[in-house]
Amino acid sequence: VEAALQPTAPLGQLTGHRGAVTAVRYTDDGRSIVTAGEDGTLRVWSAATGSLSRTIPTDHGPVRTISLAGTQALTGHADGLVLLWDLDRGDRPKAFRRNEADIWSVTFAGEPGRFATSSHDWKVALWDAAAGQAPLHVFDGHESAAQSVAFHPRSRLLASGSADRTVKLWSLDTLDLVRTYRGHRDFVTALAFSPDGKTLAAATLDGAIRLWSTSSGSLKRTLSGHKRRVTGLAFSADGDKLASAAEDGTVRLWD
Repeated sequence: VEAALQPTAPLGQLTGHRGAVTAVRYTDDGRSIVTAGEDGTLRVWSAATGSLSRTIPTDHGPVRTISLAGTQALTGHADGLVLLWDLDRGDRPKAFRRNEADIWSVTFAGEPGRFATSSHDWKVALWDAAAGQAPLHVFDGHESAAQSVAFHPRSRLLASGSADRTVKLWSLDTLDLVRTYRGHRDFVTALAFSPDGKTLAAATLDGAIRLWSTSSGSLKRTLSGHKRRVTGLAFSADGDKLASAAEDGTVRLWD
């Protein structure tokens, strides 16, 4: 059920990127907002005032996806490159690349410096920044581009969504496949775990959102309303609401 049917006015605007904004994230403490864009920059803004605190050029073209953990940020790029940044220093990042397949999504995965990536070559890779340039493990199970990843810290489950219209759930303790969710009618483009880890939201190219149980694998509900690709999902801290953003130009808030 949509919590609000009428458009609401924005509280403010963050203006500075040249070209499209490709990702927006709050820092863990809620004090800053980090944005990425096709102009190849990361920008850090004050959440309280909207003022620009720092601009970080990536020097590697458009930023496709970002993830935050503390003062660290990950950026994924179209040439297979993943960069690990310190937002406080903004200095030269650590670089990781398995091949030149496009990076569609990145997420931090528990321990400091550990992260996962999904890429156009159908693979999901687990990395440790302290372990060198090769991934710790490559999850091989999708039959088309892996377009989204999400991680839940308490359950230590990693979810991946693909253009093969499936979502797969992996255990980071055993590195095994836990289950596969089927029934999506289009490419899976965005994922999000509820705060308690009991629900996994998965959205697709056609605008549909499905809520899956992580314990039983059953479908809880399908949310319909978006007309085009869903690009982002986020649960509220109490898990009672889900926000979704799509290429139809709307953000929707669901109960």
